[in-house]
Amino acid sequence: MSESDATEVEFDKSVTPPEEIKSWLEDSVAPRFVSAMTEQNKPAEDNPENEPFKTKYAARTILTEILGVLYGGVVDHQGGSADVNQYIRGSIGIVAFHLGVNYIEAEETSEGQRFLEQAKDFLHSMRMLPRYCNAYLRTLCHLGILWANRSDHKQSLELLQQASDLHAAFTRVHVRQSQSDGGGSVEGAAADDVSTPAETEGLCWPTLSSELVPLSPPDECWDDLERAQTHTLFYLAQSYGHLNQPAKSAEMCQLTLKRQYLAKEYQPLEWAVHCAALSQYYIGIPDFKAAATCLRCASHAVAEDDSNSDDEDRRDKAANVDRCWIKYALNLLTVSQEKLSSASKVRVVDDDTEVLSGALETFGVELTVDSKAVPTSHAVDFESAKPIFLLGQKCAMSATKYFTLDGHVTDYIEIQQDLSKLYQSLAAFNTDPDDKCKLHKRRVDLLIAAAKELNPQYFLAVTRQLQYEIAEASYEMMNLKRSKFSDRNPPDHHATNKMNKLALTSIEWYTAFCDSCKDHVSKEVPKDLDDTVARPYLVAKFTMARIYGQILVADPRQYIDNMKKSEALYRWCIAYCEAHPDFKEFEVEYGLCKEIVQLIPLKIQRTLQAQLT
Repeated sequence: MSESDATEVEFDKSVTPPEEIKSWLEDSVAPRFVSAMTEQNKPAEDNPENEPFKTKYAARTILTEILGVLYGGVVDHQGGSADVNQYIRGSIGIVAFHLGVNYIEAEETSEGQRFLEQAKDFLHSMRMLPRYCNAYLRTLCHLGILWANRSDHKQSLELLQQASDLHAAFTRVHVRQSQSDGGGSVEGAAADDVSTPAETEGLCWPTLSSELVPLSPPDECWDDLERAQTHTLFYLAQSYGHLNQPAKSAEMCQLTLKRQYLAKEYQPLEWAVHCAALSQYYIGIPDFKAAATCLRCASHAVAEDDSNSDDEDRRDKAANVDRCWIKYALNLLTVSQEKLSSASKVRVVDDDTEVLSGALETFGVELTVDSKAVPTSHAVDFESAKPIFLLGQKCAMSATKYFTLDGHVTDYIEIQQDLSKLYQSLAAFNTDPDDKCKLHKRRVDLLIAAAKELNPQYFLAVTRQLQYEIAEASYEMMNLKRSKFSDRNPPDHHATNKMNKLALTSIEWYTAFCDSCKDHVSKEVPKDLDDTVARPYLVAKFTMARIYGQILVADPRQYIDNMKKSEALYRWCIAYCEAHPDFKEFEVEYGLCKEIVQLIPLKIQRTLQAQLT
């Protein structure tokens, strides 16, 4: 809304009906409107089960009668003053708005849209007048929600943005006018904050003013207007999200959360979950300072909650906030690891750069926890990575007190997988192979414990993930053990046994993964693997082939047997790729397979010759 639009209507504080129609309104309109609103606002529990909208229909009948009276008033008072015509037309717009809401709440959206559009047309020219601003803004908001429910998010965004612009324009004009009257202040009236009410007697909730329908006090009316703006921002966040504009969606979420907190109109636990969810956007940018701010505020809201929420709901919300902290720690470690790589192209916000906008800074929450206690800088070594890991580990332990294996299987397993990845990321910062192995061993132990509790028949996808990760971790441990030795420093018998045991453990779990991909009836591997498992399956086969070639054995016959197993696995991968020429996700490994199968017979031949000599 432009500055010229904001001033096109004179700033009129009058809400009292013109004297020439006052008695007519009092007798013909006001009592009916009170009755209609009483019916409209009755709780759904007041309706019988077989008539769920009984009170809505009763209110609709009365509102329709009022609308007829007001239309008649337009005819009866033709030639009257401009104030009379404006007041009647404005009243028609307000009643049409309430009728539109009535039809939508009774699940008759098409008719509801018709009345909301009618309200919009009648109120448009008066939208900057205090008496009608609230009604017009809410009309736009309801239309925006209606189109969002129809998945027309572009149309929804346009209407919601108009509503938000109206709030900004009305606030500017109100402050300017109140200053000219000797009061008010520009401070606090910004469109992205909760406005400070000044003396505006005319601002009112969309009702019909008369001595029988008293107006709310000015402060309450301002609260209504600000509440409407908060709702608008909330739905704007949804629209931007659906239109793939995550930055704008996050901005609207910030403003919504801040306004809710400052107005003290929120449920702490719900607010905490939404605040924690917003952190996930900043993690993805990545902007860890902003993400930490969201999470600190969320944890504060959970800790300060003194509502009568049942214990189950409270524990659920608190555990979900913990899970967002786990993701925070895991991603901070992952990005830190990538940043240390010279090939990394991940953009990381510099540690000394101020990234928090004025709208985001703690959302107005007075935090008791020192921000320095929460790591936000990327790790550069094991010592700086450890506090990040401990934060994630602590939250994982806390979350699994609620998300137990008994009753929350999927959530519990996901937390265990995140904890495994935390160990994996921490290991990347450790330079000692033995210490790295210890961290990976903890990964394997917790993953095996989780896998043994699952029934693959019901949790096949999750079981496969665990099998694959256990195999990968075991193979990583084997390679770490091997890295300590060389031709000049060969492993002793004890070390050899350890490495071979890890090799066989990896093969065992890769095999379990491959077996899970077999057809349930034929017990054979499908000729055409599903897209979701094709590459993992081939990589599993490829890795097992490599492991068989790395197992240390003194018996030449055992070595030759292992090499033949390795060759068979490589040839299986080659055959699958040649049977599926359009499968390009395995091209690099496919080329290696073709080279290696040419070398394996030579290795076997040399072994046989050495055995003869």
